[in-house]
Amino acid sequence: MKGTTKLWRRTAQSATWGSPLPLVKTQSGEPGGAVDRGGLVPQRRDVFEVAPSHNRVYDEHKRPDNPRGCRLRVGSWNVGTMSRRDGEVADMASRRCLDFCCLQETRWRGEGNKWLGAKGKRYKFFWKGKDGLAGVGVLVAEKWVERVIEVKKMSERMMLLRVSIGANILNVISGYAPQVGCSIEDKEAFLLALSRLVDEIGQEEFLVIGGDMNGHVGTKAAGYEGVHGGKGYGLRNTEGEMLLEFADAMKLVVLNTWFTKDKSKKVTYESGGNKSVVDYMCNSTSY
Repeated sequence: MKGTTKLWRRTAQSATWGSPLPLVKTQSGEPGGAVDRGGLVPQRRDVFEVAPSHNRVYDEHKRPDNPRGCRLRVGSWNVGTMSRRDGEVADMASRRCLDFCCLQETRWRGEGNKWLGAKGKRYKFFWKGKDGLAGVGVLVAEKWVERVIEVKKMSERMMLLRVSIGANILNVISGYAPQVGCSIEDKEAFLLALSRLVDEIGQEEFLVIGGDMNGHVGTKAAGYEGVHGGKGYGLRNTEGEMLLEFADAMKLVVLNTWFTKDKSKKVTYESGGNKSVVDYMCNSTSY
């Protein structure tokens, strides 16, 4: 996978992480979710979140055995570091009424879990890191902690958390793709590992991926209708093409690209006057 996007582009099946089975691209249509974003970290990242619509919602209180009656809020945020910021991060999640929040670049060593936040607004933080670099984690609101049935800490770049929602299972994946300067082989290896993790999830289960994917999927769908909503940002690069190929193969949609928003509200990273979108939320095309 070298050269420009136009020169090396593969189909989803021929890509390293492509499905060996025939793929049928879904018809373009707005998936059941809405993306919101707010600026909480000056000159750093903006958190965005997913609030599913009536097409795919959950209800733990009204209809405990039917997740389509409830409303979950799942967010994602590259925090830069969790050092001396755990209270701030928990407060952000609480103010946004998040049930789950995927975190990247936590920079905490080792792995573990701990409670964060004030009484009545607590979250349990599950994390994995290595040598103070990279690091991923998932915040879980206190009301859902007892429903967590499995936590797979794959590496400092990938984590899966499974939660029982009524009679259904919600899978939340936090991912942090290799950044600028890493080899294309490392980036392919990350997506391959992610695809294998997704393949382990049952088709009847719910899946949400939140992560810093360090790629630009571009403004237009351009061959990825049904995966890309045609309302993205900027120009597509090689890493963005790889992400779209992965999403196509795994039958996912890149939610950020499906909603009409001002350009300033699409940006998730800004530094030195440069603005970009590298943080994404993805879920199944069947939602």
